[in-house]
Amino acid sequence: MPLRILFYRKGEAWLATASPARLRAISVCLAAGSFIITQGLHWLLFPLDSWDHLLRQMAADALAAVIIAFLVYGLLITLNHRRRETVLRLQLIADLNHHIRNALQTIQLSAQVTQDDAAIRQIDDAVERITDVLLELAPMNGHGAESHVPQPRV
Repeated sequence: MPLRILFYRKGEAWLATASPARLRAISVCLAAGSFIITQGLHWLLFPLDSWDHLLRQMAADALAAVIIAFLVYGLLITLNHRRRETVLRLQLIADLNHHIRNALQTIQLSAQVTQDDAAIRQIDDAVERITDVLLELAPMNGHGAESHVPQPRV
């Protein structure tokens, strides 16, 4: 059940669709957890000498928790942006792949009209090389359609 919080859809991590508000909430929860754990360890390991000492410990732990919150939030935001940029790049590659394949089909079909076997062979070889490069960039599934590129939720 706890993993259900981290995954929205099967196979998609929570970071894929997390809003900035959710990322802030996660950062605050981690900071609060850090504060609680360090306070608990202080209570277990160090005897309480004075209230002044306790207040200084709590202030130091609270400052550490705030720093942790900012660092975690910055990390989560950076990861979220990188993932969205990667998805957009993959979508661009898939679109370019589609347009290039259409242009290659047109070139290949127009070459058939020339009736020049050497030219047709050269064009077919060039089309095959370009197709191989496109397959490496954006592999196709077995049905001839382009592979699935995840859609970002903005």
